[in-house]
Amino acid sequence: MDINFQTFLKELSKVYNGETVKLLRMLLFGILPIGELDGEEGKSAFDLFNKLTSHGYISENNVTLLLDIAEVTNQASAIDRINKYKNTIQSTDASGATLTAYRKALFQALTNVGKDDLNAVISFYQLSKFRFDNIWDVVYHIEKEGILDSQENYETFAKHLNNVAQSCLKETPYQTPSPIPTSSLVQTLSEDFAPYALTVDALKQLNGFSKWEKFFLKFLSPLSNWFDERNYTDQLRVLYKDKIPSVSALREAKSTMDLFKQLENEGHLSATNTKILVDTINVTGTKGVLGVSKHLQDIYDKADHRVTSFSSYRQLLMQFGNSLSESDVTKLSALLNGSRNEWTVILDLEESGILNEDELQQFIKHLKENGILGGAKTLERKRRKTNHPTKC
Repeated sequence: MDINFQTFLKELSKVYNGETVKLLRMLLFGILPIGELDGEEGKSAFDLFNKLTSHGYISENNVTLLLDIAEVTNQASAIDRINKYKNTIQSTDASGATLTAYRKALFQALTNVGKDDLNAVISFYQLSKFRFDNIWDVVYHIEKEGILDSQENYETFAKHLNNVAQSCLKETPYQTPSPIPTSSLVQTLSEDFAPYALTVDALKQLNGFSKWEKFFLKFLSPLSNWFDERNYTDQLRVLYKDKIPSVSALREAKSTMDLFKQLENEGHLSATNTKILVDTINVTGTKGVLGVSKHLQDIYDKADHRVTSFSSYRQLLMQFGNSLSESDVTKLSALLNGSRNEWTVILDLEESGILNEDELQQFIKHLKENGILGGAKTLERKRRKTNHPTKC
Protein backbone atom coordinates (compact mmCIF):
# COMPACT_ATOMS: atom_id res chain seq x y z
CA MET A 1 0.00 0.00 0.00
CA ASP A 2 1.24 3.48 -0.83
CA ILE A 3 2.89 5.10 2.21
CA ASN A 4 1.20 8.43 1.46
CA PHE A 5 -2.19 6.78 1.72
CA GLN A 6 -1.28 5.23 5.09
CA THR A 7 -0.04 8.61 6.31
CA PHE A 8 -3.30 10.17 5.17
CA LEU A 9 -5.35 7.54 7.03
CA LYS A 10 -3.33 8.04 10.21
CA GLU A 11 -3.85 11.79 10.08
CA LEU A 12 -7.55 11.42 9.32
CA SER A 13 -8.04 8.95 12.17
CA LYS A 14 -6.95 11.64 14.66
CA VAL A 15 -10.26 13.39 13.98
CA TYR A 16 -12.14 10.32 15.19
CA ASN A 17 -11.15 9.54 18.76
CA GLY A 18 -12.91 8.81 22.03
CA GLU A 19 -16.67 9.11 21.57
CA THR A 20 -16.38 9.62 17.82
CA VAL A 21 -14.89 6.12 17.38
CA LYS A 22 -18.14 4.76 18.82
CA LEU A 23 -20.29 6.65 16.35
CA LEU A 24 -17.94 5.59 13.56
CA ARG A 25 -18.41 1.94 14.55
CA MET A 26 -22.18 2.37 14.49
CA LEU A 27 -22.00 3.92 11.02
CA LEU A 28 -19.94 0.99 9.71
CA PHE A 29 -22.33 -1.65 11.06
CA GLY A 30 -23.44 -3.80 8.13
CA ILE A 31 -20.38 -2.80 6.13
CA LEU A 32 -17.61 -4.43 8.17
CA PRO A 33 -18.16 -7.85 9.83
CA ILE A 34 -19.11 -7.86 13.52
CA GLY A 35 -15.92 -9.69 14.46
CA GLU A 36 -13.81 -6.90 12.97
CA LEU A 37 -15.86 -4.13 14.57
CA ASP A 38 -15.69 -5.87 17.96
CA GLY A 39 -12.12 -7.13 17.78
CA GLU A 40 -8.93 -5.61 19.08
CA GLU A 41 -8.18 -4.37 15.57
CA GLY A 42 -11.36 -2.28 15.61
CA LYS A 43 -10.55 -0.17 18.65
CA SER A 44 -9.43 2.90 16.73
CA ALA A 45 -10.48 4.81 13.63
CA PHE A 46 -7.18 3.92 11.98
CA ASP A 47 -7.90 0.20 12.49
CA LEU A 48 -11.36 0.61 10.98
CA PHE A 49 -10.01 2.55 7.99
CA ASN A 50 -7.51 -0.23 7.31
CA LYS A 51 -10.35 -2.77 7.45
CA LEU A 52 -12.28 -0.72 4.89
CA THR A 53 -9.18 -0.79 2.70
CA SER A 54 -8.81 -4.56 3.08
CA HIS A 55 -12.40 -5.09 1.98
CA GLY A 56 -12.01 -2.76 -1.00
CA TYR A 57 -14.42 -0.05 0.17
CA ILE A 58 -11.67 2.58 0.02
CA SER A 59 -8.32 2.71 -1.73
CA GLU A 60 -5.50 5.16 -2.32
CA ASN A 61 -7.38 6.31 -5.42
CA ASN A 62 -10.92 6.31 -4.04
CA VAL A 63 -11.89 7.89 -0.71
CA THR A 64 -15.56 8.55 -1.51
CA LEU A 65 -16.81 6.59 1.51
CA LEU A 66 -14.51 8.50 3.86
CA LEU A 67 -15.79 11.81 2.50
CA ASP A 68 -19.38 10.61 2.86
CA ILE A 69 -18.74 9.70 6.51
CA ALA A 70 -17.04 13.04 7.18
CA GLU A 71 -19.94 14.98 5.65
CA VAL A 72 -22.60 12.96 7.49
CA THR A 73 -20.81 13.42 10.82
CA ASN A 74 -20.20 17.09 10.05
CA GLN A 75 -16.47 16.81 10.73
CA ALA A 76 -15.10 19.91 9.02
CA SER A 77 -11.46 19.06 9.69
CA ALA A 78 -11.96 15.57 8.22
CA ILE A 79 -13.61 17.01 5.12
CA ASP A 80 -10.70 19.41 4.69
CA ARG A 81 -8.10 16.61 5.07
CA ILE A 82 -9.89 14.39 2.57
CA ASN A 83 -10.27 17.15 -0.03
CA LYS A 84 -6.59 18.04 0.32
CA TYR A 85 -5.68 14.38 -0.20
CA LYS A 86 -7.91 14.22 -3.29
CA ASN A 87 -6.15 17.29 -4.67
CA THR A 88 -2.79 15.64 -4.01
CA ILE A 89 -3.70 12.58 -6.05
CA GLN A 90 -5.61 14.76 -8.54
CA SER A 91 -8.83 12.82 -8.06
CA THR A 92 -12.25 14.23 -8.91
CA ASP A 93 -13.97 10.82 -8.90
CA ALA A 94 -17.20 10.94 -6.89
CA SER A 95 -18.16 7.33 -7.55
CA GLY A 96 -17.64 4.53 -5.08
CA ALA A 97 -19.13 3.18 -1.89
CA THR A 98 -21.35 5.43 0.21
CA LEU A 99 -23.47 5.11 3.33
CA THR A 100 -27.09 4.09 2.81
CA ALA A 101 -29.93 6.60 3.27
CA TYR A 102 -31.13 4.51 6.22
CA ARG A 103 -27.73 4.63 7.95
CA LYS A 104 -27.54 8.40 7.46
CA ALA A 105 -31.06 8.91 8.83
CA LEU A 106 -30.31 6.74 11.84
CA PHE A 107 -27.15 8.74 12.53
CA GLN A 108 -28.99 12.06 12.32
CA ALA A 109 -31.67 10.76 14.67
CA LEU A 110 -29.11 9.63 17.24
CA THR A 111 -27.34 12.99 17.24
CA ASN A 112 -30.61 14.43 18.61
CA VAL A 113 -30.95 11.87 21.39
CA GLY A 114 -30.78 13.22 24.91
CA LYS A 115 -30.25 11.66 28.32
CA ASP A 116 -33.95 10.94 28.81
CA ASP A 117 -34.12 9.15 25.45
CA LEU A 118 -31.03 7.10 26.30
CA ASN A 119 -32.51 6.03 29.63
CA ALA A 120 -35.85 5.18 27.99
CA VAL A 121 -34.16 2.94 25.40
CA ILE A 122 -31.97 1.25 28.02
CA SER A 123 -35.00 0.61 30.20
CA PHE A 124 -37.22 -0.71 27.38
CA TYR A 125 -34.61 -3.14 26.08
CA GLN A 126 -33.46 -4.08 29.61
CA LEU A 127 -29.85 -3.10 29.04
CA SER A 128 -29.02 -1.63 32.43
CA LYS A 129 -26.61 -4.49 33.24
CA PHE A 130 -24.33 -3.33 30.40
CA ARG A 131 -23.94 0.14 31.94
CA PHE A 132 -24.04 1.92 28.60
CA ASP A 133 -23.47 5.66 28.85
CA ASN A 134 -24.03 6.67 25.23
CA ILE A 135 -26.57 6.00 22.49
CA TRP A 136 -23.95 4.84 19.96
CA ASP A 137 -22.99 1.77 21.98
CA VAL A 138 -26.65 1.06 22.74
CA VAL A 139 -27.74 1.07 19.09
CA TYR A 140 -24.66 -0.88 18.01
CA HIS A 141 -25.53 -3.49 20.65
CA ILE A 142 -29.20 -3.88 19.73
CA GLU A 143 -28.35 -4.08 16.03
CA LYS A 144 -25.71 -6.70 16.74
CA GLU A 145 -28.20 -8.74 18.77
CA GLY A 146 -30.76 -8.59 15.96
CA ILE A 147 -33.20 -6.50 18.01
CA LEU A 148 -33.42 -3.84 15.30
CA ASP A 149 -33.90 -6.17 12.34
CA SER A 150 -37.27 -5.25 10.84
CA GLN A 151 -39.47 -2.26 10.01
CA GLU A 152 -41.67 -3.09 13.01
CA ASN A 153 -38.72 -3.18 15.42
CA TYR A 154 -37.37 -0.01 13.83
CA GLU A 155 -40.66 1.80 14.52
CA THR A 156 -40.77 0.45 18.08
CA PHE A 157 -37.27 1.82 18.70
CA ALA A 158 -38.24 5.21 17.24
CA LYS A 159 -41.17 5.56 19.66
CA HIS A 160 -38.72 5.83 22.56
CA LEU A 161 -37.00 8.87 21.06
CA ASN A 162 -37.98 12.53 21.18
CA ASN A 163 -39.99 14.15 18.39
CA VAL A 164 -36.97 15.66 16.65
CA ALA A 165 -35.17 12.31 16.52
CA GLN A 166 -38.35 10.57 15.37
CA SER A 167 -38.76 13.03 12.50
CA CYS A 168 -35.31 12.06 11.20
CA LEU A 169 -36.45 8.44 10.92
CA LYS A 170 -40.03 8.95 9.81
CA GLU A 171 -39.40 9.38 6.09
CA THR A 172 -36.68 6.73 5.80
CA PRO A 173 -37.81 3.07 5.83
CA TYR A 174 -35.81 0.40 7.56
CA GLN A 175 -33.12 -1.29 5.49
CA THR A 176 -31.47 -4.58 6.40
CA PRO A 177 -27.76 -3.93 6.90
CA SER A 178 -25.71 -5.51 4.13
CA PRO A 179 -22.33 -4.81 2.56
CA ILE A 180 -22.55 -1.82 0.23
CA PRO A 181 -21.18 -2.11 -3.31
CA THR A 182 -17.52 -1.42 -3.73
CA SER A 183 -16.16 0.91 -6.33
CA SER A 184 -13.97 -0.21 -9.19
CA LEU A 185 -10.43 -0.38 -7.91
CA VAL A 186 -7.62 1.11 -9.94
CA GLN A 187 -5.33 -1.85 -10.56
CA THR A 188 -1.58 -1.49 -10.69
CA LEU A 189 1.06 -4.16 -11.15
CA SER A 190 4.65 -4.18 -10.01
CA GLU A 191 7.36 -4.58 -12.64
CA ASP A 192 8.12 -8.06 -11.33
CA PHE A 193 4.54 -9.19 -11.81
CA ALA A 194 3.94 -7.41 -15.11
CA PRO A 195 5.18 -10.29 -17.33
CA TYR A 196 2.46 -12.50 -15.83
CA ALA A 197 -0.40 -10.09 -16.52
CA LEU A 198 -1.52 -12.14 -19.51
CA THR A 199 -4.88 -13.52 -20.46
CA VAL A 200 -5.55 -17.24 -20.05
CA ASP A 201 -5.83 -17.64 -23.83
CA ALA A 202 -2.45 -16.04 -24.32
CA LEU A 203 -0.85 -18.19 -21.65
CA LYS A 204 -2.17 -21.34 -23.28
CA GLN A 205 0.09 -20.56 -26.20
CA LEU A 206 3.21 -20.77 -24.02
CA ASN A 207 5.44 -23.71 -24.86
CA GLY A 208 5.79 -26.22 -22.05
CA PHE A 209 3.75 -27.01 -18.98
CA SER A 210 6.48 -25.71 -16.67
CA LYS A 211 5.94 -22.13 -17.84
CA TRP A 212 2.20 -22.45 -17.33
CA GLU A 213 2.65 -23.90 -13.84
CA LYS A 214 5.22 -21.23 -13.00
CA PHE A 215 2.72 -18.56 -13.94
CA PHE A 216 0.02 -20.10 -11.78
CA LEU A 217 2.32 -20.25 -8.75
CA LYS A 218 3.31 -16.64 -9.38
CA PHE A 219 -0.37 -15.76 -9.73
CA LEU A 220 -1.41 -17.41 -6.44
CA SER A 221 1.48 -16.11 -4.33
CA PRO A 222 0.40 -12.44 -3.97
CA LEU A 223 -3.21 -13.57 -3.39
CA SER A 224 -2.08 -15.83 -0.57
CA ASN A 225 0.09 -13.10 0.94
CA TRP A 226 -2.83 -10.65 0.85
CA PHE A 227 -5.09 -13.02 2.81
CA ASP A 228 -2.32 -13.95 5.25
CA GLU A 229 -1.41 -10.35 6.03
CA ARG A 230 -5.05 -9.68 6.95
CA ASN A 231 -5.47 -12.83 9.07
CA TYR A 232 -8.01 -14.53 6.82
CA THR A 233 -6.42 -17.99 6.96
CA ASP A 234 -8.65 -19.32 9.76
CA GLN A 235 -11.74 -17.96 8.04
CA LEU A 236 -10.74 -19.73 4.83
CA ARG A 237 -10.29 -22.99 6.76
CA VAL A 238 -13.99 -22.83 7.61
CA LEU A 239 -14.95 -21.91 4.05
CA TYR A 240 -12.87 -24.71 2.49
CA LYS A 241 -13.74 -27.40 5.06
CA ASP A 242 -16.02 -29.31 2.67
CA LYS A 243 -13.41 -29.09 -0.08
CA ILE A 244 -10.46 -30.37 1.97
CA PRO A 245 -11.61 -33.65 3.56
CA SER A 246 -8.38 -34.22 5.50
CA VAL A 247 -8.82 -32.65 8.95
CA SER A 248 -5.07 -32.66 9.56
CA ALA A 249 -4.33 -30.98 6.20
CA LEU A 250 -6.93 -28.32 6.97
CA ARG A 251 -5.67 -27.73 10.51
CA GLU A 252 -1.96 -27.87 9.77
CA ALA A 253 -2.01 -25.45 6.84
CA LYS A 254 0.25 -22.60 7.89
CA SER A 255 -0.79 -20.19 5.18
CA THR A 256 -3.43 -19.52 2.56
CA MET A 257 -1.01 -20.92 -0.03
CA ASP A 258 -1.10 -24.26 1.81
CA LEU A 259 -4.90 -24.19 1.54
CA PHE A 260 -4.69 -23.32 -2.16
CA LYS A 261 -2.36 -26.29 -2.70
CA GLN A 262 -4.86 -28.58 -0.95
CA LEU A 263 -7.62 -27.25 -3.19
CA GLU A 264 -5.40 -28.05 -6.18
CA ASN A 265 -4.77 -31.56 -4.87
CA GLU A 266 -8.51 -32.14 -4.54
CA GLY A 267 -9.21 -30.84 -8.04
CA HIS A 268 -11.07 -27.68 -7.00
CA LEU A 269 -8.47 -25.17 -8.24
CA SER A 270 -6.24 -25.08 -11.28
CA ALA A 271 -4.81 -22.64 -13.81
CA THR A 272 -7.87 -23.17 -15.99
CA ASN A 273 -10.42 -23.46 -13.16
CA THR A 274 -10.37 -20.43 -10.87
CA LYS A 275 -14.11 -20.16 -10.10
CA ILE A 276 -13.50 -21.04 -6.45
CA LEU A 277 -11.33 -17.91 -6.11
CA VAL A 278 -14.15 -15.72 -7.44
CA ASP A 279 -16.62 -17.39 -5.07
CA THR A 280 -14.18 -16.99 -2.17
CA ILE A 281 -13.97 -13.24 -2.80
CA ASN A 282 -17.76 -12.87 -3.01
CA VAL A 283 -18.53 -14.97 0.08
CA THR A 284 -15.86 -13.36 2.29
CA GLY A 285 -16.39 -9.81 0.97
CA THR A 286 -12.70 -9.36 0.14
CA LYS A 287 -12.74 -7.44 -3.13
CA GLY A 288 -9.70 -5.58 -1.90
CA VAL A 289 -7.61 -8.58 -3.02
CA LEU A 290 -8.38 -7.68 -6.64
CA GLY A 291 -5.78 -4.94 -6.32
CA VAL A 292 -2.90 -7.42 -6.26
CA SER A 293 -3.36 -8.75 -9.78
CA LYS A 294 -4.74 -7.45 -13.06
CA HIS A 295 -5.18 -11.05 -14.14
CA LEU A 296 -7.37 -11.74 -11.10
CA GLN A 297 -9.35 -8.57 -11.84
CA ASP A 298 -9.91 -9.79 -15.42
CA ILE A 299 -11.03 -13.21 -14.17
CA TYR A 300 -13.38 -11.60 -11.65
CA ASP A 301 -14.90 -9.18 -14.16
CA LYS A 302 -15.69 -11.96 -16.65
CA ALA A 303 -16.91 -14.54 -14.11
CA ASP A 304 -20.41 -15.75 -13.29
CA HIS A 305 -20.95 -14.31 -9.82
CA ARG A 306 -23.50 -16.86 -8.70
CA VAL A 307 -21.76 -18.77 -5.90
CA THR A 308 -21.50 -22.41 -6.97
CA SER A 309 -18.36 -23.58 -5.15
CA PHE A 310 -19.87 -23.62 -1.67
CA SER A 311 -23.10 -25.03 -0.31
CA SER A 312 -25.74 -22.72 1.15
CA TYR A 313 -24.98 -24.19 4.58
CA ARG A 314 -21.25 -23.40 4.27
CA GLN A 315 -22.13 -19.83 3.31
CA LEU A 316 -24.48 -19.71 6.29
CA LEU A 317 -21.60 -20.59 8.60
CA MET A 318 -19.59 -17.71 7.17
CA GLN A 319 -22.45 -15.33 7.98
CA PHE A 320 -22.62 -16.84 11.46
CA GLY A 321 -18.89 -16.35 12.05
CA ASN A 322 -19.08 -12.71 11.03
CA SER A 323 -21.95 -12.16 13.48
CA LEU A 324 -20.02 -13.35 16.54
CA SER A 325 -18.57 -10.86 19.00
CA GLU A 326 -15.56 -11.45 21.24
CA SER A 327 -17.81 -12.28 24.18
CA ASP A 328 -19.75 -14.75 22.01
CA VAL A 329 -16.52 -16.53 21.10
CA THR A 330 -15.54 -16.70 24.78
CA LYS A 331 -18.87 -18.32 25.66
CA LEU A 332 -18.62 -20.85 22.84
CA SER A 333 -14.98 -21.61 23.62
CA ALA A 334 -16.04 -22.70 27.10
CA LEU A 335 -17.71 -25.70 25.48
CA LEU A 336 -14.42 -26.74 23.90
CA ASN A 337 -10.76 -26.08 24.65
CA GLY A 338 -10.39 -22.35 24.30
CA SER A 339 -10.51 -21.64 20.57
CA ARG A 340 -8.56 -18.61 19.38
CA ASN A 341 -11.25 -16.80 17.39
CA GLU A 342 -14.69 -17.08 15.81
CA TRP A 343 -13.40 -19.25 12.95
CA THR A 344 -11.43 -21.79 14.98
CA VAL A 345 -14.40 -22.08 17.35
CA ILE A 346 -16.65 -22.96 14.39
CA LEU A 347 -14.18 -25.62 13.25
CA ASP A 348 -14.02 -27.04 16.78
CA LEU A 349 -17.80 -27.04 17.09
CA GLU A 350 -18.16 -28.83 13.76
CA GLU A 351 -15.53 -31.44 14.56
CA SER A 352 -17.08 -32.10 17.97
CA GLY A 353 -20.48 -32.63 16.37
CA ILE A 354 -22.11 -29.81 18.38
CA LEU A 355 -22.63 -27.80 15.20
CA ASN A 356 -23.98 -29.66 12.21
CA GLU A 357 -26.54 -29.03 9.51
CA ASP A 358 -28.93 -31.80 10.53
CA GLU A 359 -29.24 -30.54 14.12
CA LEU A 360 -28.97 -26.82 13.50
CA GLN A 361 -32.16 -25.99 15.41
CA GLN A 362 -30.72 -27.59 18.55
CA PHE A 363 -27.58 -25.48 18.21
CA ILE A 364 -29.67 -22.31 17.76
CA LYS A 365 -31.50 -23.19 20.98
CA HIS A 366 -28.15 -23.56 22.74
CA LEU A 367 -27.05 -20.13 21.47
CA LYS A 368 -30.20 -18.51 22.86
CA GLU A 369 -29.78 -20.20 26.22
CA ASN A 370 -26.26 -18.77 26.47
CA GLY A 371 -27.20 -15.25 25.43
CA ILE A 372 -25.61 -15.41 21.96
CA LEU A 373 -28.68 -13.81 20.42
CA GLY A 374 -27.03 -12.17 17.41
CA GLY A 375 -25.59 -15.47 16.25
CA ALA A 376 -28.91 -17.24 16.82
CA LYS A 377 -30.83 -14.65 14.82
CA THR A 378 -28.29 -14.81 12.00
CA LEU A 379 -28.74 -18.57 11.68
CA GLU A 380 -32.51 -18.33 11.95
CA ARG A 381 -32.86 -15.46 9.49
CA LYS A 382 -30.54 -16.95 6.91
CA ARG A 383 -31.96 -20.43 7.43
CA ARG A 384 -35.47 -19.23 6.58
CA LYS A 385 -34.19 -17.90 3.25
CA THR A 386 -32.54 -21.22 2.37
CA ASN A 387 -34.58 -24.04 0.85
CA HIS A 388 -32.90 -27.26 2.00
CA PRO A 389 -29.28 -26.39 1.18
CA THR A 390 -27.42 -29.15 -0.56
CA LYS A 391 -24.09 -30.45 0.64
CA CYS A 392 -21.08 -30.31 -1.64
